[in-house]
Amino acid sequence: MCAKKAFASLMSDISEGSFRAGWMHGLEYDLWKVARSPKPVDYGMKCLDHERANVRELSGLCGGWIVYKENAGETFVPLARWLDMVSRRERR
Repeated sequence: MCAKKAFASLMSDISEGSFRAGWMHGLEYDLWKVARSPKPVDYGMKCLDHERANVRELSGLCGGWIVYKENAGETFVPLARWLDMVSRRERR
């Protein structure tokens, strides 16, 4: 399985395990914060520690992030574009 598909699958699995939702609204932004945290983070019904490292690793391997688009589903976004999306969201 390529890194992008593995990353999308991991993110979906985290959402399912934490909230019983295939892709929780805002998951991509929540997991960005989790991945950047220096310590394990409680997320829904789970404590993310091992998953946190896997998110960082897969993001690095594919050079970006996965977002959910209403009409397209799980979609890869290159890192530069993702950082711009995060910056715009934080300014709101």
